[in-house]
Amino acid sequence: MRLLQIVPRLRPAHDGIGENALRLAECLRSDHDLHTNFLIGDPSWKGPEEIEGFPVRSLSARSKTNLKAELASFLAPSEPAAVLLQFAPYGYEKRGIPFWLISGVKELQRETPFKLLTMFHELNAGRGTPWSSTFWLSHLQKRLILQIARESHVTLTNAAYHRKLLERWGIRTGPLLPIFSSVGEPSFLAPWSARKRQVVVFGRASHRKLTYVEGLAALDRICKLIDAHTIIDIGEPFDLSSVSQSLGIPITSCGRLSDEEVSLRMQQSQGSFLYYPDALLSKSSVFGATCAHGTIPFVSSQNDPNLSSSEFEKNLDYIKVNATGALPALPDLAEMSSMVYQRYQSRSSSANASLLASLINN
Repeated sequence: MRLLQIVPRLRPAHDGIGENALRLAECLRSDHDLHTNFLIGDPSWKGPEEIEGFPVRSLSARSKTNLKAELASFLAPSEPAAVLLQFAPYGYEKRGIPFWLISGVKELQRETPFKLLTMFHELNAGRGTPWSSTFWLSHLQKRLILQIARESHVTLTNAAYHRKLLERWGIRTGPLLPIFSSVGEPSFLAPWSARKRQVVVFGRASHRKLTYVEGLAALDRICKLIDAHTIIDIGEPFDLSSVSQSLGIPITSCGRLSDEEVSLRMQQSQGSFLYYPDALLSKSSVFGATCAHGTIPFVSSQNDPNLSSSEFEKNLDYIKVNATGALPALPDLAEMSSMVYQRYQSRSSSANASLLASLINN
């Protein structure tokens, strides 16, 4: 069986969906003998024709004609094949309405039917303010999402929050595929006694800046709660002197690190801090990376009741710390580290690949 994954971008571009798709392809190949080709949906992408042994092609233009030609070329051999669309609206069109994508898929389905699986990473319909284009285009985004889902043999997503929204729109979904770690999945749990009293803050610069502003009060409480001696900041560097001064503890700015180096920092640390909605934790690769290493995720977010529930359990998968109010009663942190690590295994890259392989082959 052959698989074509359509993704917004791959390396050397920094793209979370692309990294997730690449790791998934590695597991499908090694565990299920299912071989992947990649089709890049961004014509401006520059990269090699092969990554980690996987053939890569890029659309020359975002048009249904180009998409149909690439899909038809892949599907032409007689060997069974399927297509996995890794979908996020803004990954394929700057306004989030890539109708060329669904037009190409629909036309080819009529001419040469093929098995299409769609993984919805983002659902942006209905968000935004009246002065933003997102607000005015939300009905078009919803229409596009509905059309893609109707053309798909299997519809997937990574969060219960998204699944509920899709089902409200009349779309049946398969099993949840939470985002797994993209920086390694250790085969053993680093002992708690070897971990330092430090908290990791990891991710894109824009989100880390938001974390140090809106999440600063919660981060301060976490550091005091576990008597953290240091914060380990990983990602594109920026000035953190005022943050360190506010918290009263040093911040080690690591800059961008290799996956292996990030994995090492995670294994050396007791906790990480995510300023992220509870309901969307399963779509966070940082949350996945934290759990894969048995590093305890401390989570805070804005008080949005629509995003407060989660498929994960407090004090088993993460510890919620608000900026104000009563501090949480801490469980035994060594035991929780083990619990976080063990519970992650059911949503690891290997587990996700097994679920996906069964859906592709059935």
